[in-house]
Amino acid sequence: MGEKMRRNVRLLAWLKFGHMFMLAMAVIVPYWNDLGLDQQAIYQLQTVFLLTVVVFEVPSGYFADRFGRRTSLIWGHAMWALGWSGYVFADTWFEFAIAEVVLGLGVGFTSGADGSLRYDSLLFMGDEERNLRESSRAVSWGSLGEGVAGLIGAALALISLRSPIIAQAIVSVAMTPIVLALTEAPYEKRSQVHTPWREIWHITKFTLHDNRALKWLVMYAASLSTMTYTAVWLMQPYYLEVGVGIAWFGALWFIKHLALAFFSHRAEAIRDRFGLRSLLIWLPIVGVATYLIIGASYTIWVLPIWIGFELLRGVQVPVMIDQMHQQTTSHIRATVMSVNGLVLRSFFAVFALLMGWVSGTWGIQATLLASAGIYGALTAVIFRGLDRNHTLSPKR
Repeated sequence: MGEKMRRNVRLLAWLKFGHMFMLAMAVIVPYWNDLGLDQQAIYQLQTVFLLTVVVFEVPSGYFADRFGRRTSLIWGHAMWALGWSGYVFADTWFEFAIAEVVLGLGVGFTSGADGSLRYDSLLFMGDEERNLRESSRAVSWGSLGEGVAGLIGAALALISLRSPIIAQAIVSVAMTPIVLALTEAPYEKRSQVHTPWREIWHITKFTLHDNRALKWLVMYAASLSTMTYTAVWLMQPYYLEVGVGIAWFGALWFIKHLALAFFSHRAEAIRDRFGLRSLLIWLPIVGVATYLIIGASYTIWVLPIWIGFELLRGVQVPVMIDQMHQQTTSHIRATVMSVNGLVLRSFFAVFALLMGWVSGTWGIQATLLASAGIYGALTAVIFRGLDRNHTLSPKR
């Protein structure tokens, strides 16, 4: 069984690589634009996706705790492959929205289940100390996969903008053997003393109210993630406005994710070097400064400054997830992590609509500057709550 648990850790890293091997993403905005969708319509599509995930996130996490993380991952992967297959035939906003709903279901069933299976596989081997390291490596592998896929996707786009979408569907289906090879990690399942919906309510209440340290960790992680996700959807239109040709999109996407992979791989060392409290002070400062410099300069010469978002994203994701795992137990782990995903996506659903309106009314430059102020204030308020609950010292 121990060898199967070690194999789980390796397979989950490969699964992360495969799910992040996003051939379509490097040119998705020009693809949507070519079909008549403007920036506001694109943000609306992302809101559809995020709201789908929000609705199904916690129930799917509960499903993973009750029926097994492997089962949940199989369902999630099936929806992911089906969603991208639907994208191949979509031409209108409504058809894209249907595909986004299916993709949202896929993310919902996967979110929480993958990290929980990794943690409990390590826990079974008595090696849970390695969780941050293995989570960082998984994020790093995923980032590397997304970067390589950007290069290939941009090359395919020279054939046609739909070519990366077709290839994306093929890759998604091809990842099926990996998820089927996973083994369920033994864990003590929660005894059902209430109806499923009451169980979900109790776990959500535990995450966002009863355990105050966990609550503020979830809120802070959501604020940092929203700061970086907003930047992702501003990046491609920014490139276009400062005169970057589509032929360069793949190379820039690769460089961005190579940096993300590097920072993710070094997340544990960076945390140990600076200390958790100092790190969580400086990460949002890096994000705000990056927004301000890019928004104020608005020139091709500041493109390297976008790397600031990769530092923020690459370090905070594995570090914050590891802190949350330390605050919960195996029998509710996937549900708790799904609550975390619910909060994150709820934040972004709200801010995506806001930033979509700002960009549609005042343009990309104004959106960058507004993001600096809004996310700076948000993270400062939430950090104060996190700091007051004395959760900023690593347990190990």
